[in-house]
Amino acid sequence: MIRTAPRLRLPAVRLAAPLAALARMRGTARVLAVFRRSAYLELTALAPVEPAGPPQDLPRARRPLAWTAAAHVEAAGPGVCTRDGDLPRLVALTSPQLDPGPFDAAVVGFEHVRAALRPAADVELDRGILVVDDVEVDLNAASRWDPELPRPWGDGAAPHAPAARHAVEQVLQAHAPAESLAGLLRRRAHPPDGRLAPFARALEMLAPPAEALAGARAAALVAGRGPGLTPSGDDLLCGVMLATWVWPGLAAAGRAAALRARIAEAASPRTTTVGAAYVQAAQRGWASGAWHRLVLSLGDAPAARAAALQVLAIGETSGADALAGFCWAWRVAPDLQGS
Repeated sequence: MIRTAPRLRLPAVRLAAPLAALARMRGTARVLAVFRRSAYLELTALAPVEPAGPPQDLPRARRPLAWTAAAHVEAAGPGVCTRDGDLPRLVALTSPQLDPGPFDAAVVGFEHVRAALRPAADVELDRGILVVDDVEVDLNAASRWDPELPRPWGDGAAPHAPAARHAVEQVLQAHAPAESLAGLLRRRAHPPDGRLAPFARALEMLAPPAEALAGARAAALVAGRGPGLTPSGDDLLCGVMLATWVWPGLAAAGRAAALRARIAEAASPRTTTVGAAYVQAAQRGWASGAWHRLVLSLGDAPAARAAALQVLAIGETSGADALAGFCWAWRVAPDLQGS
């Protein structure tokens, strides 16, 4: 008699709240990339395990293709997207030592998952259990983490807070990688070089009080521009969108949500799967733990400096590029408040 060894089951200890619906889904995911402490999976085909609700319970608006797996499984019948909200197309399996992110599942023993993953391979999902070769990842008992950024200043524009803003910009200029977009924040006496020029033009288009159409034009100019899973142009747009989430008053009156929506709509088809997912997360004000700490520290210069360093640690240049967009929006706030 041949005895098959049982799979190693590893628990996820923290799960981004938008992924909670995976507990009621069955399907497959494709491995996009594997890193030392994280791995990206793309949800390619999902169907609900439970019967779909009545038609009137379904959302009226079609979800963006790059955001939800529903667009890939229409043949499975209605109800893939439910009242629970949008299901991201991305899952990031990570080490528990990493900051939480908008698509993350932090897994105890991540090194075993990493060893089993192969780029472009398929991974099975069954009611919150990911099957990776001889390893299972149980997402169901994990604590939920909400990626939505706080809004300490309500619906207004950013506070002046010159000391905190100076501290964050100082960190960006001193510690950002040379190939990042941090140079966009130099004074006008130092115009951006040719590499930065398209990104500078995009920021000019987004200058407040920006209208939604300006967001589409800016996104068309820089989305997908730059190397990596999340190109620099995407990260810059994410930083601007996160600023308009935290400070809706940076956009034309009452138009911050529309501006973010137009940016995400224009950017998503022009970039990578991972880039599109992060752009659409920023549209909803979703960001990593480092960004949460930064937003909550913006009234205190030392705390803001420490949080900015943590944001810079995200990716190769992703943190720096997004922080450049965020700081640019914060920099224009005093002019807006005085108008």
